[in-house]
Parts: sequence; structure tokens; C-alpha cells
Amino acid sequence: ATRPPDAFREKKSDTEIYAYIRLGASPRATESLLAISKTHAFCHAREFVTFEDVNQCAPHVLKHRILLNNHAITKQISAEMVVDEILKMVKAY
Repeated sequence: ATRPPDAFREKKSDTEIYAYIRLGASPRATESLLAISKTHAFCHAREFVTFEDVNQCAPHVLKHRILLNNHAITKQISAEMVVDEILKMVKAY
């Protein structure tokens, strides 16, 4: 479950970012992201999580859990850049 089904890859720009990923984040990464997002919301005196909480926490949780392929490395694309692009794609939906 680390790669999205083809139905979600409708736009050309969406598929370009996945061309750089060798291994995606595991289900444990999702659990960690949820936990840290809840903590972030709590620290900001809220009892609910917003997209901004997830947006702030995702780079810290996901950047070391995504393994890039050699193509990304030769193009000097970092895991942080990949996470940022994925967050932009999710926010668009």
C-alpha cells in the first residue's frame, strides 16, 4: 500500500513525482504522521487536526521514510522536495 492505484495518477505531473520514488512510506509512517499531527494540534490549543497540522508535520515524518531511486539522486531531487510535491497534490484534491 505504498504506491497509489493507477486511478489516482490521472495528471502527467502526478506521475512525474512517482518516477523518483523507489520505496514509499510504510503504514507505520501514516500512524506516526497522525500521532504527531494530533500533538501539533494540541500544542496549538485545538482538539482537532487540520490539514495545516499535517502539512507542517509531514516533511519531518516522511522525509526519512521515502527511498528515492538513482534517477532522483542524479537530478539532485531530495526527499523533502518529493514530500512537498506530494503535499501540493493532496492539497489540490
